[in-house]
Amino acid sequence: MTSLTLDRSTFDVHDPATGAVVGTYPNHDETAVAAAVAPSPLALTTITRSARIDTVVDRGVSALPARIG
Repeated sequence: MTSLTLDRSTFDVHDPATGAVVGTYPNHDETAVAAAVAPSPLALTTITRSARIDTVVDRGVSALPARIG
């Protein structure tokens, strides 16, 4: 008798049009997911701060011709 063992460490993603496997990705446990997601608030804060700095710089650059004038 043959025994079948399923490997659940990865999962396949299929193209819905063809059924072909387009990627194989790892299954993560709760700890791995938490570790991957934990830095996201810091990244969002950095992106938001950068966008505000860009806005201030753009306003300053736009005001230069009037000041030099």
